[in-house]
Order: sequence, then structure tokens, then C-alpha cells
Amino acid sequence: RRQRQMCIRDRPTPQPKYSEVNDGSNGCEVSAGASVWHLNGSNGLIDSWVKNGKEQLAAPLQDHFFRAPLDNDIGTSQAHHVDKYSWLASWQAAGIFDLQHRCLDIRVDHKAGLVEVDHGHYHNDKLQIKTCWQHRFTSKGEMTVSISVRVDGDMPPLPRVGARFRSTQTADEITWFGRGPHENYPDRLASADFGMWQQPIESMHTDYIFPSENGLRCEVSAMSLGDVHVGGAFNFSVSQYGQAQLAAAGHTHSLTPEAALYVYLDGYHMGVGGDDSWTPSVKPRFRLDASHYRWGFSLT
Repeated sequence: RRQRQMCIRDRPTPQPKYSEVNDGSNGCEVSAGASVWHLNGSNGLIDSWVKNGKEQLAAPLQDHFFRAPLDNDIGTSQAHHVDKYSWLASWQAAGIFDLQHRCLDIRVDHKAGLVEVDHGHYHNDKLQIKTCWQHRFTSKGEMTVSISVRVDGDMPPLPRVGARFRSTQTADEITWFGRGPHENYPDRLASADFGMWQQPIESMHTDYIFPSENGLRCEVSAMSLGDVHVGGAFNFSVSQYGQAQLAAAGHTHSLTPEAALYVYLDGYHMGVGGDDSWTPSVKPRFRLDASHYRWGFSLT
């Protein structure tokens, strides 16, 4: 009896089954549960996610390091004279606002349902940031992404370390578990409680007179936007206006809602500062000045 019980106890636990990755004419296609994912062979990006027969992506899933400058990021800058001590000046000099993406390598493990992609982000042909994305797919339709980020030692503190995509979802509300219900940032968390929150999409945007980065929700473990579900440990924002439009607009009346929602997922986001409005006053513990980051999330 003892020997029999030992055999039952020592029997290997069944491992989750992974979907096989199929090679296509321009990349890889993965059928996983109700989802079909496509990774572009030229740029290494997930450029299509069909779930229950409906396309979920209006733009590819990719790295994101830029935020539309806040008043505190700009400092005492004027229209034609950027304050050389501002975060804005440092980011512009490092090319963070216009990094050029290159796919460096794609590696596929067909049996394990694993696709690994190396991405390079360049400024003036110099590699500034390198990332490695590991995409794992399960038969339940989940894609889990683990991301490793290496930053050149000459780079200033980054505005954010994250990812972005544009969603075709037309949901009126968004639900999440984390800090809320109002916007909050790593150095502005005291008034934001943990809980399960639900808000209209329009309420996710904070309508500052001078358009800028806004609407972040921190320390989130789950978020749902229509049929799109995100899990992990991340910060996020959802907006009808992209970061590029926010950065270019001079006043709120210049903003025009766009057809597809912008979804920003951040593993890390720099603080907003604010001890004063004329120096880069973000406290050291809220600056992103490390050379290596790891983070990730899942999509179902």
C-alpha cells in the first residue's frame, strides 16, 4: 500500500499544453484557443490578434518609452528656447521622442509555443535601448509576454518603460483592480485606494489645459476593456488621444478623439515631480535610471 501511494504521489503533474507556432509567408501564426496571433517576420511585432473572429489590434503591440511632456518635464522652457536643465531637453538630446525601431533577431521554438524577439531602438544609428520579448502561448488562448530591457549607460532617466497598442474595442467602460479611481503616478499614490474600479472611457482622460501625459493608474494586476483582458503587475492608461497628439497640442480644444483607443501598459513609469516648476524635481527613487529592467503581462 505504501509503495502504491508513493507511485500515485510521484506521478508527474500534467503540464499545460502549448499551441504550436506555424510558419507563414511573412512571420508566424499561432492558433490558441479562441485567438489567432500573428507576429510579423519583418519587424518582429504582434500586428494581428483575432479573437472569436474579430480583430483586436488597430496598431501593433510594441515597446514604448515616450510620454507627452508635463509642465514639470518642460521646466522654464519657452517656445523656441528649451531649458537645457529640463527633462524635456535631456530626452530630446537622447532621441527618446523619435527612436528608430529595428528587429534584430527572431527565434522560434515550435514545440514549446515560444517566440523570442530582440528589438533595437536607435538614435543617429546608435543603439540606445535593446529589448527582448518572450511570447508564450497556451491552448487556452493566452499570450504571456516577458520583457527584458537594457538601456545604454549614456541615456538620461527614461519617462517610462512599457508597451503600447491600439485597440479596436468600442467598450464604453473599463474595469481594473489596482489603484484608483482617479489618475495616480508612482510619486502620487497616497489618495488612490486599492480596489476593483469601473469607469467610463471618457473619465480615464484628465483634461489639463495644457495637454500632456495623463490618466495613469498604478499597481494594477488585472484590467478589462471589452473582450481584451490584461494580467500581470503593471501601470496602465487608456485614451482616445495618442501621446503624439497630446505632445503636439497647445490647448485642450486642439484634441480630437481618434477612431481606435490607445492602450499603454507600463512596467515602470517615472514620477511627475512638482516640488517646484522650474527644476527636474523628481525624487531619485522615482527616476528610471537603471540599466536593466524586467517586466511582463498577459493578454487573453
